[in-house]
Amino acid sequence: MTQETIPASEPVPHWPGRLVSLGDHQVFVRSAPAGDDAEAALCVHGLEGSSRNWTDLMDLLRSRLACDALDLPGFGDSPPRPDGRYSIAALAQTVIGLPRIGPRLIRQYQAALPPERRVAAVIATCYSNPGLYPQARFAAEVAELNRRDSLEYAVAALMGSARALSAEFLRKGRHSPWRDAARVTAPTLVIYGQHDRLVDPRAAGRAAHMFKDARIVVLPRTGHVAQMERPGLVAAEIGILLGIPGGFARLTEERAGEASTPSVR
Repeated sequence: MTQETIPASEPVPHWPGRLVSLGDHQVFVRSAPAGDDAEAALCVHGLEGSSRNWTDLMDLLRSRLACDALDLPGFGDSPPRPDGRYSIAALAQTVIGLPRIGPRLIRQYQAALPPERRVAAVIATCYSNPGLYPQARFAAEVAELNRRDSLEYAVAALMGSARALSAEFLRKGRHSPWRDAARVTAPTLVIYGQHDRLVDPRAAGRAAHMFKDARIVVLPRTGHVAQMERPGLVAAEIGILLGIPGGFARLTEERAGEASTPSVR
């Protein structure tokens, strides 16, 4: 062995793993520790490979990505599928079924971050200006999150709702939710926050085109939860929808910095 081929240091140990149930079969999944704000990533090996193929790359990525690597059925430490299928369709079915590790990831997240930090993170994500969140309500939200964590169905409810929303968002063609919007004939108020980090406010233009009888509003200096961050402005818009402009003026006037805003339509 020449000097050039001598490793500079010991290789990274393979990441620890565990068997994860996918209903009728199990797969072995390895995970690399990552930062609190890291995005999830799933690594899938090739023919005759295993989750160990990803060890070094996972080490390099874990500053930004929370990587999981699986052993496909019959490979690595994963037992075979009970039906003995190894077709591309069967393997794809296994990979698609890995969202079932979501509850485990949620519980890891719950264990890693105290409720106080999780509440603060939600506020920071959903508010354009987190400083507008009433501090007097913070302790109550932490207590509520502690209560939710103790409920056996809480994780299932969260995962089920997330999957349903994702499926709805991804519907295309005649099944698109935008097609459903075009069928709405009742007067409608659609509010976007200019600084919403979860829903793109640029969709306001499409909403104005799709809804037949709607007032589309983009609120300035507002995040994802307009009804919490700018309740006065939202109340004023509801008053307009109901045909009583100024009917909720008192609420608006009591909140400094809130002013009327022009609608998209």
